[in-house]
Amino acid sequence: MLEKIKSKLSNSHKNFRFKTISAVTKVFTGFLLLLLSQTSNAVTQSLTALTLADVLDATLSKQQSTTVRNTFFNKRENETSWLASSPKLGLNYLKSNQDQGTDEFEVSLNLPFKSSLQAQIDHDLIKSNKVLKSLSSINQQLYFSGQIRTQLWQIKIVQSQASNTEKKLSFLARLEKQYSQLVNSGQSTKYPLLLIQQEILDAKIIRLDHHENLNVLMTQYYALTGLRLLPQNINEKTLTTDTVLMNNHPQIKKLEQTWLEFERNSQLSSNKSEPWNLSLSAKQLDNNVFNETQIGIGVEVPITFLAVEKQALSNEWQREKSRYDLARSMQLMTLQKKFQWLLSQQKALSQKQKLLEQSKALSKAIIRETQLLIDANQIDQSQALRRMLNAFNTKSQLQLNQLFLLKNIAMLRQSAGISL
Repeated sequence: MLEKIKSKLSNSHKNFRFKTISAVTKVFTGFLLLLLSQTSNAVTQSLTALTLADVLDATLSKQQSTTVRNTFFNKRENETSWLASSPKLGLNYLKSNQDQGTDEFEVSLNLPFKSSLQAQIDHDLIKSNKVLKSLSSINQQLYFSGQIRTQLWQIKIVQSQASNTEKKLSFLARLEKQYSQLVNSGQSTKYPLLLIQQEILDAKIIRLDHHENLNVLMTQYYALTGLRLLPQNINEKTLTTDTVLMNNHPQIKKLEQTWLEFERNSQLSSNKSEPWNLSLSAKQLDNNVFNETQIGIGVEVPITFLAVEKQALSNEWQREKSRYDLARSMQLMTLQKKFQWLLSQQKALSQKQKLLEQSKALSKAIIRETQLLIDANQIDQSQALRRMLNAFNTKSQLQLNQLFLLKNIAMLRQSAGISL
């Protein structure tokens, strides 16, 4: 009779212990399922309405404030003249060594006028300089857009990882509290609690790394932009890749414009661009018999219908043309390879996203089935904990891959030559 009573009490204690653990795990499996169903924003956004364009403007302003400007050339960049070079003033005095000789004094002014070809080239070079300045500005904006994009996405990814780590620590802290109570009441072994505490320590180490990385990235962001605040939204529009033409990339356009300017400059060495010289002179003749003043004008016009070719200039043009062709081909190939790599990355990330979505759905089912196994006392507690943590990690990977996809869109726009 006594043995039956002991047996009943033992079974009753086991059932109570098992039901208590089952009730605890139900709470946390429900919590996990709720997390898996949420589509939270991975980044703590700033309350300010700062935009990507504002960040670029601030960065450009910061860079321009440290740039030394050449005011002399800025004033003269739009000026042109009808003179090919500076006028020359000539003075000439000849004194005779004869008593009846004649002394001469002459003043001359030489004005080198531009030929029609040189005037046209100068006009074209003024327009070319404006185009180059515009392209330089566009390339500068593109360069800093790339720096800003890279910096902001690094910050956003680390923020997402830090946020997921905090959620994991919160989840583990609740588990630790409940299992500590179970261990203290003798309803569970200490092994699951030790596993939870080890996970907490690992997560805290990871959190320290994230905080350190974030501090470094924010310092770099401030050095780049001069801003402490982050833009509210850094996502960009999806690029229609079919319309992307690398020949229209600002870097290619600047190379082409630089070559066009070199070609126009090289034409200045042609005999057809030689200046016309107008000479104004006045001469005074003085002797014992008379005093005479002469005024005259002279013109020198180059004969341009005769072909005059300088081999040194021809060789220089060919060398520069080869350099330009090589530089353009290499630049175009680099841009195309980068763009194609990003397209391949986008495809791989999209496929991974689909698999992670399937894994997320499976994780939900696994959590439900795990709870059923716990209720039926058919699964070890440590194994159940591992399944719950794996489900949590799956959700974190899904969020991180979503950010990589959004970053890929930004990098594709950057590779295509589109500024913020």
